[in-house]
Amino acid sequence: MPDLKNRNRLFYIGSRPNDETTGGAKYMNEVLDYLDSHFSLIILNPEEERFFKERVNILNLGSIKAQFLSNLWAIRKLKEIGKSEIIIMNSYLRHRFLFFALWARSIKKCQLVIFVNAIYHYSLRSGFLNRLDKIITRILLNQAVLVIANSNATKEELINLGVKPDKFEVIYPRLDMPPEVDLPGKEKENGIFDILFVGYCEPFKELHVLIRAIGRLKDLPVCLHIVGENKGEPEYMDMLRDLIADLGLEDKVIFHGRLEKAELSTWFKRADLFVSPSRGEGYGRALAEAMYFGLPVIGADKGASKELIEHGINGFLFESGNDESLATFIFNQYKDESLRQQFGKTGKELIKNKANFKRNIGKQFFNILQKYSLL
Repeated sequence: MPDLKNRNRLFYIGSRPNDETTGGAKYMNEVLDYLDSHFSLIILNPEEERFFKERVNILNLGSIKAQFLSNLWAIRKLKEIGKSEIIIMNSYLRHRFLFFALWARSIKKCQLVIFVNAIYHYSLRSGFLNRLDKIITRILLNQAVLVIANSNATKEELINLGVKPDKFEVIYPRLDMPPEVDLPGKEKENGIFDILFVGYCEPFKELHVLIRAIGRLKDLPVCLHIVGENKGEPEYMDMLRDLIADLGLEDKVIFHGRLEKAELSTWFKRADLFVSPSRGEGYGRALAEAMYFGLPVIGADKGASKELIEHGINGFLFESGNDESLATFIFNQYKDESLRQQFGKTGKELIKNKANFKRNIGKQFFNILQKYSLL
């Protein structure tokens, strides 16, 4: 590939993820690493300003002020950007940079390219905030000349939201799987049925739906193991712990925190079933990893789960948001070990064909920029 550093500047507005605790962070880092090595990549980092520590997914005076200051800061940064230059951003920062995007596209005529890694408008604090988030997302993405979705499921969701269908491309994440571990078969100590969830403990993961489903099955010897970062959303964690106490599940739900890859592999080997309750997953990296390890799976019937799970073939799709539906499918797998083995074996073969294990997503993005004559 020719050296483009002296011929093309690309701007990225957002913080460069240092700690890859989420699939979205890994995704964006791979893109930015590639661009940084082939272009003159200029990162406009919002974390330079202290007010960016204020949360913006709620409506209060501090949040509104943070959004205003964020947009003002970003609009000022447009002085560094020439007309028609490319600005890359992630829809995760949609509240902070909505007016910036309008200004950049309408006034400066910049080329906005926006990545979407997850859907959040199912899991905010109220129906009003969910509807507001849909409006903000639709307005933001319609300013883009190009929207990069991380799955066809995400693309379909956004088109249904009202984003113009002619501006989409899909780049699936590249999976760097946890290492295989040489373990004997699961020990059936006390006959416990181990259910595994892996992911960041935040509202859009909809762990509360899974915990309520466990509550419906609490007379069975089941145990839910939650693996993943659980300190970033203290209010949500307090709500989950209150829910666990109210349902009497203190001995049936265990938070393990974030684990290293080898430890995570051990849990993929040990568990009987993997559940992904979120309808907002853009791809579902942990779900794909579970299938890779031969686990039977259950996922929501919206979002990325429906792209990875073939209902009745390698797992089940439950009615999203419905804990009774989820509990029914967990019970179906609990009582039928041969079905679990069949689902696990089929899922392992399916994911080998469906997942991206090798293709660099940064290079794919570069090819798309060329396809749209943006370079």
